[in-house]
Amino acid sequence: MNDIYPLFEIKNTALTALFIDEGRRGHQYQGVCESGPMDRFAFTMANVLLHQPNRIAIEVFGSGFTLVATTNITIAVTSSGGRLKINGSEEPMWTTHQLLAGDELSLYQDECGYISYIAFAANIHSQNAYQSYSTVTRERAGGLNGDGSPLMVGDRVVGAAKSQEVKTLSSTQQKRLASLVNSVYQQRSIKLLPGSQYNVLQPISWNRLLSSNYEVQRESNRMGVRLAGNAVLESTFSMRSEGVTMGTVQVPSNGQPIILMADRQTLGGYPKIANVALVDLPFLAQCKPGTTVTFTESDINSARNQLRLRERLIQQMRTN
Repeated sequence: MNDIYPLFEIKNTALTALFIDEGRRGHQYQGVCESGPMDRFAFTMANVLLHQPNRIAIEVFGSGFTLVATTNITIAVTSSGGRLKINGSEEPMWTTHQLLAGDELSLYQDECGYISYIAFAANIHSQNAYQSYSTVTRERAGGLNGDGSPLMVGDRVVGAAKSQEVKTLSSTQQKRLASLVNSVYQQRSIKLLPGSQYNVLQPISWNRLLSSNYEVQRESNRMGVRLAGNAVLESTFSMRSEGVTMGTVQVPSNGQPIILMADRQTLGGYPKIANVALVDLPFLAQCKPGTTVTFTESDINSARNQLRLRERLIQQMRTN
């Protein structure tokens, strides 16, 4: 077994930076949120580029995150937009980079990006809670210290780096990846499927949701994307709390839709008018506050087929 030693030190955290893995599966019945990555596509591809299963990555919100390597380590950085600099020189994302001890990595976001992922060819040492290393501040679970705290300036992360050289993608694979990334993040209306209370609500509510422009609010976070625009409902109604999923569109008493995301609660008592198609969740996650979003109706078969096609392309890259 490889020895544990310092890998890197955090110099700046941007808005926030968290350890994230695939999430806490099978514990929602205990009231524990699933967590996991906001943008599962970018998180997965960062690990695929390193030819490894989905290991811990750093999920970075905003611009200005900086770390300094304390040993030689291979990384991959993914994001819908933004810039990566190593020792002040701009480098491409969606590929691997070799950091040498003392190298400084910085991330900057542009108008098209909001969240970045840094994956490491290493087994990072962190705290496990409910079979996951994902950080959930609200539940004080996971993270470097096991108390749900985000990464802080001065944190020194330890682990065991992989000794073998990480392979890079062939030119053909790079072209396929570029096409795939473009399809995931291209500007479009977000596809919706009818939710649990769709048949209970008046048709005008569904039509308002599909015909209106909504702005992503500053209060949006890992729990949910808050939108402002035409009220979907004139008034809400009481109902028993029910299970919710990532992408559930709830409508609270003010009529403004909230789309539940990775750190959502396990139950919701507001009407659930719709669900965002899984294939569009990465695009939604990357919509920063101030972005205008629109919606379009989809059907389960179409949405499922698009997701399966994407997953098949990702699997081809993982196995080739």
